[in-house]
Amino acid sequence: MPSKKIASNKNTLLAVAPKASFASVLTPALSEFLSAKNISEATKWDGYDFGIEASEQDEDRALTDAAGASTRGNENFGGSISFYTPTPADTSSIYRQTRNLVAVPHTELVLIQRDGYPASTPFAPGQVVNVFHTITDARSEQRGDKNRYYSVDFKPKGFVGINRIIPSATPTAVTVTGGTTVAAGASIQLKSVYEGNDITIGATYVSSDETKAIVTKHGIVIGIAAGSVDITATYPGSAAGTTKAITVTAP
Repeated sequence: MPSKKIASNKNTLLAVAPKASFASVLTPALSEFLSAKNISEATKWDGYDFGIEASEQDEDRALTDAAGASTRGNENFGGSISFYTPTPADTSSIYRQTRNLVAVPHTELVLIQRDGYPASTPFAPGQVVNVFHTITDARSEQRGDKNRYYSVDFKPKGFVGINRIIPSATPTAVTVTGGTTVAAGASIQLKSVYEGNDITIGATYVSSDETKAIVTKHGIVIGIAAGSVDITATYPGSAAGTTKAITVTAP
């Protein structure tokens, strides 16, 4: 174990788990998040070079919009992460556990990044995380002024979930609030909340009758013709959405 580590990022958690322990990278359960190993302490944060590449896709607003959840193709993420090398006699510390998980090439892993909480804080419902389905590639052993470390290249293997909200053990529904009446040809804005997070941009909306009203991906209901309609919002991993009754009046 290194005697002195370069300062860590104390408000970023990095966790890893074998892909086989996740039934779905897109909609992980709370128990799957909790099963992931917190490897923040073993991570050499200076020079950390893993993340998401920018692109011009419309849905990439989720990179900076905490309300947005996005699933994107596997060409948009990857990079290199360095970890502190355990001593030969070390058989059980977090440094050894981390090496056992990440140092074997061609291993499918799920990497989870979380910001905004101390790295020691466990995963909990309502927290927002990024989830990556990766595969390990090249590994290089290196030596700094005071520490030995190794770097692992992580390549995309599947999809990435950006700004995913950790669900409760028993899935909860999205709550939809806002107006209840809209005139044909006019619009109203709804608001959606899931696990304490505003997901107005990021929820999936459905209108029960699009001949009466339609709803955009931003939660805007547009009246089409007089009548009644139910709007439902869901989020990956949520329970079945509760309905919001809307009355469409004549223009």
